[in-house]
Amino acid sequence: LEDSNTIPPPFSILWCLTLLFLPSLATTGHPTAIGTRALRGMAEPTKDCGGAGLIAPCGQPVGQLNEEKAEQFEEEHVHGVYNTISSHFSHTRYKPWPKVVEFLESLEDGSWVADVGCGNGKYIGVNPRLTYAGSDRSIGLAECCRNNGHEVCVADTLRLPYRTASFEAAISIAVIHHLSSEARRVAAVQEILRILKPGGRMLLYNWAYEQTGRRKGFTEQDNLIPWHLQKSFKKEASGHGQVVEQKNSVVYKRYYHMFIETESEKLVELAGGCRIEKSYFDQENWCVVAIKE
Repeated sequence: LEDSNTIPPPFSILWCLTLLFLPSLATTGHPTAIGTRALRGMAEPTKDCGGAGLIAPCGQPVGQLNEEKAEQFEEEHVHGVYNTISSHFSHTRYKPWPKVVEFLESLEDGSWVADVGCGNGKYIGVNPRLTYAGSDRSIGLAECCRNNGHEVCVADTLRLPYRTASFEAAISIAVIHHLSSEARRVAAVQEILRILKPGGRMLLYNWAYEQTGRRKGFTEQDNLIPWHLQKSFKKEASGHGQVVEQKNSVVYKRYYHMFIETESEKLVELAGGCRIEKSYFDQENWCVVAIKE
């Protein structure tokens, strides 16, 4: 289990049942991270995003990433960041969004649900009549989820450790926007569809370009969004964190691809093998529900 980077939950009947349909345990490894300057072949942006609170109201645009470099880029600007900020991030993520709860409540009793990119597990168990399998690429967030009493494994969204056609439903809330190319985002949707049974339902949420709140005003779809890690949550210096003394914090920059209107539908259509049930705007995200054919 240690070699697989799996977070072993307490022994339970549920975990034993889960193992029945897990062909293998996910491995993540620790690739060497590289900076955006090396990826883009140009100087780093110097714009100071500033901003108050945990998420700044603007981002630094990043150029189109070379597909070969995408995984390394995400290791630094997504996985590495979330491992560092996991405790602080989890502390701010405690209230389930109503429309996600509504989706889970609409499922048939006894359904198996995959929460892909489950974070601290705030949606696991909101409908106690369902059975959940949570996974997250971040070891730190998976530990938060386990500490909250949930079953979880560490797994890449692009390589889920589940048998084909195992679930009646899947949710992926604010996850796919962290993948840095369209090909990888399409592959993520296809992987979620793979684990769904025919007729299974999928709910996707991704940050919107057309945001109207404090993060409005994006000029690019691909951005590095600052996270101000409060020093009370800071374990150790890592990666590209920048100390901001006046805010008593360290800033880490997370990669986001901001979805424009209809892009979620286009992504699902490119993935194929499903039909769109509905799409909508909620919590500054473009959202889509699709059914596997």
